[in-house]
Amino acid sequence: MLHKEALIASGLLSTSYINHSFQALNRVDRVMDTLLKDRKIPEIGWSEPMIQNLLSIFAEMDTPNFHGNIGVGEREGRIFSSMVSRRHNYLAHGIGRSGDITAQQPKAAGSSLMYKLTNCMALDALRLAGAEKTAKALTVPMATGMALVLVFQMLRTWPRDQPDPEPTN
Repeated sequence: MLHKEALIASGLLSTSYINHSFQALNRVDRVMDTLLKDRKIPEIGWSEPMIQNLLSIFAEMDTPNFHGNIGVGEREGRIFSSMVSRRHNYLAHGIGRSGDITAQQPKAAGSSLMYKLTNCMALDALRLAGAEKTAKALTVPMATGMALVLVFQMLRTWPRDQPDPEPTN
Protein backbone atom coordinates (compact mmCIF):
# COMPACT_ATOMS: atom_id res chain seq x y z
CA MET A 1 0.00 0.00 0.00
CA LEU A 2 2.83 2.38 0.77
CA HIS A 3 5.07 1.35 -2.12
CA LYS A 4 4.28 4.42 -4.23
CA GLU A 5 4.87 6.76 -1.28
CA ALA A 6 8.19 5.04 -0.48
CA LEU A 7 9.40 5.55 -4.05
CA ILE A 8 8.46 9.23 -3.95
CA ALA A 9 10.08 9.74 -0.53
CA SER A 10 13.30 8.04 -1.65
CA GLY A 11 14.03 11.17 -3.67
CA LEU A 12 14.25 13.10 -0.40
CA LEU A 13 16.09 10.70 1.93
CA SER A 14 18.44 7.76 1.73
CA THR A 15 16.73 4.67 0.31
CA SER A 16 17.86 2.57 3.30
CA TYR A 17 16.19 5.01 5.75
CA ILE A 18 13.03 5.05 3.66
CA ASN A 19 12.91 1.24 3.38
CA HIS A 20 13.44 0.78 7.11
CA SER A 21 10.74 3.33 8.00
CA PHE A 22 8.21 2.05 5.48
CA GLN A 23 8.72 -1.51 6.72
CA ALA A 24 7.65 -0.27 10.15
CA LEU A 25 4.61 1.46 8.61
CA ASN A 26 3.71 -1.74 6.77
CA ARG A 27 3.84 -3.64 10.09
CA VAL A 28 1.39 -1.10 11.56
CA ASP A 29 -0.87 -1.58 8.52
CA ARG A 30 -0.82 -5.36 9.04
CA VAL A 31 -1.75 -4.94 12.72
CA MET A 32 -4.68 -2.71 11.75
CA ASP A 33 -5.72 -5.17 9.03
CA THR A 34 -5.68 -7.97 11.62
CA LEU A 35 -7.92 -5.96 13.94
CA LEU A 36 -10.45 -5.35 11.19
CA LYS A 37 -10.36 -8.98 9.98
CA ASP A 38 -10.36 -10.77 13.35
CA ARG A 39 -12.57 -8.22 15.16
CA LYS A 40 -11.03 -9.19 18.48
CA ILE A 41 -8.98 -7.50 21.16
CA PRO A 42 -5.34 -7.59 20.00
CA GLU A 43 -3.12 -10.00 21.91
CA ILE A 44 -0.41 -7.35 22.06
CA GLY A 45 -1.44 -3.87 23.14
CA TRP A 46 -1.13 -0.97 20.75
CA SER A 47 0.98 2.13 21.20
CA GLU A 48 -0.80 5.44 21.63
CA PRO A 49 0.32 6.66 18.16
CA MET A 50 -1.19 3.53 16.58
CA ILE A 51 -4.51 4.12 18.37
CA GLN A 52 -4.48 7.79 17.35
CA ASN A 53 -3.74 6.78 13.77
CA LEU A 54 -6.73 4.43 13.69
CA LEU A 55 -9.00 7.10 15.23
CA SER A 56 -7.76 9.56 12.58
CA ILE A 57 -8.60 7.09 9.82
CA PHE A 58 -12.11 6.64 11.24
CA ALA A 59 -12.55 10.41 11.49
CA GLU A 60 -11.42 10.93 7.89
CA MET A 61 -14.10 8.46 6.76
CA ASP A 62 -16.89 10.72 8.12
CA THR A 63 -18.17 13.18 5.51
CA PRO A 64 -17.80 16.30 7.69
CA ASN A 65 -14.04 15.63 7.64
CA PHE A 66 -13.66 15.04 3.88
CA HIS A 67 -10.95 17.29 2.50
CA GLY A 68 -12.56 20.36 0.94
CA ASN A 69 -16.05 19.45 2.20
CA ILE A 70 -18.27 22.13 3.67
CA GLY A 71 -21.26 20.49 5.29
CA VAL A 72 -24.44 22.53 5.22
CA GLY A 73 -27.02 19.86 6.01
CA GLU A 74 -29.12 20.12 9.14
CA ARG A 75 -27.64 16.89 10.48
CA GLU A 76 -23.99 17.49 9.65
CA GLY A 77 -21.61 16.85 12.52
CA ARG A 78 -20.12 20.25 13.27
CA ILE A 79 -18.05 21.44 16.20
CA PHE A 80 -17.38 25.15 16.60
CA SER A 81 -14.32 24.85 18.85
CA SER A 82 -11.20 23.30 17.36
CA MET A 83 -10.08 22.39 20.90
CA VAL A 84 -13.26 20.34 21.44
CA SER A 85 -12.90 18.80 18.00
CA ARG A 86 -9.34 17.65 18.78
CA ARG A 87 -10.43 16.29 22.17
CA HIS A 88 -13.02 14.14 20.41
CA ASN A 89 -10.63 13.04 17.66
CA TYR A 90 -12.62 14.98 15.04
CA LEU A 91 -15.53 12.56 15.42
CA ALA A 92 -18.72 14.60 15.61
CA HIS A 93 -21.39 12.56 13.90
CA GLY A 94 -22.35 10.00 16.51
CA ILE A 95 -23.82 6.55 16.01
CA GLY A 96 -27.16 5.03 15.08
CA ARG A 97 -30.17 6.71 13.55
CA SER A 98 -33.92 7.00 13.93
CA GLY A 99 -34.11 5.09 17.19
CA ASP A 100 -31.81 2.25 16.10
CA ILE A 101 -28.45 2.69 17.81
CA THR A 102 -26.90 -0.06 15.66
CA ALA A 103 -27.92 1.45 12.30
CA GLN A 104 -25.18 2.81 10.07
CA GLN A 105 -24.89 6.57 9.74
CA PRO A 106 -24.98 7.39 6.01
CA LYS A 107 -22.56 10.31 6.38
CA ALA A 108 -20.43 8.71 9.08
CA ALA A 109 -18.84 5.53 7.76
CA GLY A 110 -15.87 5.93 10.12
CA SER A 111 -18.02 6.40 13.22
CA SER A 112 -20.25 3.49 12.17
CA LEU A 113 -17.24 1.24 11.56
CA MET A 114 -15.70 2.21 14.90
CA TYR A 115 -18.98 1.41 16.66
CA LYS A 116 -19.36 -2.00 14.98
CA LEU A 117 -15.74 -2.83 15.81
CA THR A 118 -16.30 -1.72 19.42
CA ASN A 119 -19.23 -4.13 19.73
CA CYS A 120 -17.09 -6.95 18.31
CA MET A 121 -14.30 -6.21 20.78
CA ALA A 122 -16.79 -6.00 23.67
CA LEU A 123 -18.10 -9.44 22.66
CA ASP A 124 -14.53 -10.77 22.60
CA ALA A 125 -13.93 -9.31 26.08
CA LEU A 126 -17.08 -10.99 27.43
CA ARG A 127 -16.00 -14.31 25.96
CA LEU A 128 -12.48 -13.94 27.35
CA ALA A 129 -14.05 -13.22 30.76
CA GLY A 130 -15.79 -16.60 30.66
CA ALA A 131 -19.09 -15.94 28.88
CA GLU A 132 -18.15 -18.10 25.89
CA LYS A 133 -21.74 -18.66 24.76
CA THR A 134 -22.49 -14.93 24.46
CA ALA A 135 -23.73 -14.32 20.92
CA LYS A 136 -23.76 -10.52 20.71
CA ALA A 137 -22.60 -7.45 22.57
CA LEU A 138 -24.06 -3.98 22.44
CA THR A 139 -22.15 -0.98 23.70
CA VAL A 140 -23.95 2.25 24.41
CA PRO A 141 -22.37 5.63 25.03
CA MET A 142 -23.07 7.00 28.47
CA ALA A 143 -21.43 9.21 31.00
CA THR A 144 -20.66 8.29 34.60
CA GLY A 145 -23.92 9.70 35.96
CA MET A 146 -26.08 7.63 33.63
CA ALA A 147 -24.05 4.51 34.36
CA LEU A 148 -24.49 5.02 38.12
CA VAL A 149 -28.24 5.58 37.75
CA LEU A 150 -28.59 2.31 35.84
CA VAL A 151 -26.58 0.39 38.43
CA PHE A 152 -28.61 1.85 41.31
CA GLN A 153 -31.87 1.03 39.52
CA MET A 154 -30.71 -2.55 39.07
CA LEU A 155 -29.71 -2.78 42.75
CA ARG A 156 -33.11 -1.46 43.81
CA THR A 157 -34.78 -4.38 42.01
CA TRP A 158 -32.25 -7.00 43.19
CA PRO A 159 -34.11 -9.90 44.87
CA ARG A 160 -33.81 -9.37 48.62
CA ASP A 161 -34.54 -13.02 49.46
CA GLN A 162 -31.66 -14.36 47.40
CA PRO A 163 -28.01 -14.30 48.46
CA ASP A 164 -25.57 -12.20 46.52
CA PRO A 165 -23.94 -14.12 43.68
CA GLU A 166 -20.58 -15.67 44.44
CA PRO A 167 -17.68 -13.97 42.66
CA THR A 168 -16.11 -16.06 39.91
CA ASN A 169 -12.40 -16.33 39.33
